[in-house]
Amino acid sequence: MNVKQLNPAQLEELAQSYLTEHYNEYNPEAAELEGPSYGELADALQIVTLETLESEYADTDFTNDDFFCSACTPQSL
Repeated sequence: MNVKQLNPAQLEELAQSYLTEHYNEYNPEAAELEGPSYGELADALQIVTLETLESEYADTDFTNDDFFCSACTPQSL
């Protein structure tokens, strides 16, 4: 599935991962070893934006196992 087919929980998890990896871009005053706060992680999709995720991961093919929120969940038949 592509980024446009992800469910809301998967999008949120992807945004949290992206924010964590690129935190210094969003908060240049942060120390080198500092990461996002719980509040920032909770708002990750608003900080990173869906457009950024769609652009960054346009050519990525995801599976449910790529996300903690949906890993190893049975598929409906």
